[in-house]
Amino acid sequence: MIHLFLLFLLGIASYVQAEQLPQLLIERDQSFKAVSGLKIPNLDVICDDFEYPKGVTPQAFRYDLNGDNAYEILIQSYRTLCGTGGCEYILFDGKSKRKIGDFMGNSLAVQQEKEGKQFPDIKTYAYMGSGEGILETYTYSNGKYRSQFLINLSGGEMANYLKKQEKVPAAKSR
Repeated sequence: MIHLFLLFLLGIASYVQAEQLPQLLIERDQSFKAVSGLKIPNLDVICDDFEYPKGVTPQAFRYDLNGDNAYEILIQSYRTLCGTGGCEYILFDGKSKRKIGDFMGNSLAVQQEKEGKQFPDIKTYAYMGSGEGILETYTYSNGKYRSQFLINLSGGEMANYLKKQEKVPAAKSR
């Protein structure tokens, strides 16, 4: 039984180490900027849910994730909802302005595009304290991003993942 457990841990470690660098790294403190004039349905309700004070422009990240020449819009929660584990985010399709994802974390790593996929996979990293973090992978299917799996990272796995992320500069909003 212990051999199976060790093989499982080795599999996680090799998965984290062998993984390809992301195409884009969205950092909570570096990638977002105040963006006014966002044409998103119910933006006032979203801002209320994300605890934005009245009159404060939401922090957003705009980038064309799927190559359709329209910027997808990722809205970050107001700082009162952010903690060591990260912030909350909502992603909207650039053309339809339809909500296509909800995320939580310190950073979002947009993975390399894969042939035949409408949107690239997104991995979120949330620091959980005491040298541990959670890496969650989201895949786009049937009109929205869905969580596929979670990996708890600690010690060496977490250090390896974060070191690899440092190689990718934080993206800036368009």
